[in-house]
Amino acid sequence: MDKWNWGESAYLVKSKFQIIWKSKRFPVKEIEKYTSSRTDIKRISEVGCGGGSLGLCFVAKGYDVIFTDYSEQMLHSCRNNIAAVNEKGYREKLSCQNMFALGIKDNSVDLVFSDGVYEHIHAQKDRLLMLSEQRRILKKNGAIAVIIPNNKHPLVNYWRKKKYPWYDKGACPDWEIALSSDELAGELKMANFDDVYVDGCRVYEMIDKWPLTKPRHFLMNACKLLLPEWNRPFRVKYGTYLFALGRKQ
Repeated sequence: MDKWNWGESAYLVKSKFQIIWKSKRFPVKEIEKYTSSRTDIKRISEVGCGGGSLGLCFVAKGYDVIFTDYSEQMLHSCRNNIAAVNEKGYREKLSCQNMFALGIKDNSVDLVFSDGVYEHIHAQKDRLLMLSEQRRILKKNGAIAVIIPNNKHPLVNYWRKKKYPWYDKGACPDWEIALSSDELAGELKMANFDDVYVDGCRVYEMIDKWPLTKPRHFLMNACKLLLPEWNRPFRVKYGTYLFALGRKQ
């Protein structure tokens, strides 16, 4: 079995085109639409930014983004990625922060989001603490977005059988929890977020999950370009990622 690369090279961004492509495949438009209908987006914070590629989608759209991560190595990768896309005039705002105690003022950002972070927190009380901290830094009517892998995807057992790196130790890897769309929505509501909405995305990534072959990769990209991701129930069931949106009243 191939070993998964969790080092800095796994997060590298090679070009601005890569950022533009990701912004069309990840729920950037949905997040923007949800937030802009409730408040003006000016200041954004990404919690657990890693290489910062999703945050850079918002930078490319002209937003002011604060990148935070607990790992200095990931912040180094993020800084390199900012340089790689050559965002002229963008002043780097990166800080090493604990996600449970962000060094950001109360009521100071319009949108806070995390991508691939929430599923690593096993205890519900800790997940709610993380959501509470993000709620603290949001302005009134500010929005939260939580993006996680869909670890209840119908093909999880197939990926387990094929020993895909994430699933080689069980139906869900030891370092990730599995939350349904309803469970994810429920936790945002428990953290006192309103107008909660959950959807799925990146449906066709399931074609190329494992093994990674050129024909499957070509088919995946062809589907992305030519086919819609159908309706919300289809996306929630078959999307390889789920995302939840909520508002601070």
